[in-house]
Amino acid sequence: MVYPLRVFLKAENRTAELRLINRTEVTMYLQIEGFSWGQSENGKDVYTESKGLIFYPRILQISPGSERLVRVGYSGRWPEVEKTYRVFVRELPVSEGTDRAFKIAVRIGIPVFVMPEKRRVSFRIIKTEKRKGDFIVYVENTGNVHLMLKKLILRGLDSEGTALFNIEATGWYVLAGRTGVFKVEAPKTQPSGLNRLILILQTRDSEKQIDLDPYTWKPLQER
Repeated sequence: MVYPLRVFLKAENRTAELRLINRTEVTMYLQIEGFSWGQSENGKDVYTESKGLIFYPRILQISPGSERLVRVGYSGRWPEVEKTYRVFVRELPVSEGTDRAFKIAVRIGIPVFVMPEKRRVSFRIIKTEKRKGDFIVYVENTGNVHLMLKKLILRGLDSEGTALFNIEATGWYVLAGRTGVFKVEAPKTQPSGLNRLILILQTRDSEKQIDLDPYTWKPLQER
């Protein structure tokens, strides 16, 4: 067990601690790794050599029922745009009697956010596509901190406001300055009586509703 599941470093508090707890009945051997976390043009996570991230220890042993701390910090000029990292906690496989008997190794990634002093949260839909039964949404993060898009909801209504369909899809992080690409399963054929089409984006702290043209499935306006 690792706690917390996300780390936020601020100018007034530049270090944090991860608690690693062994709730099993055997000794755990862990390796700690850190990477810079970015995203490609299509929103896929990309990990590269970390610069500025400090963490220790890097190898540790935890007895059954015990816990250890891993300290995490940032070294460098404090950013105006959020820097993002991931610290991976990887359980090292240990032989049990023979070379062919191994424990199942677990790898957990903890996001680390180095947050700017002045934070700005904003995002927009830059494009939508209806492609082979899927509705593709391109979400651009125009702020200077990460966006956690929890859920996308595609809702179709008839002229009386009755729901013809309500389809949900899981979101993901969109890092500052990047664009996330999300897929929502769409009806295979245009539903009869479709009068209004709504896309709802739910973040950790807010909700944005966009009306779509029911014929072209393109954005009309945001509310």
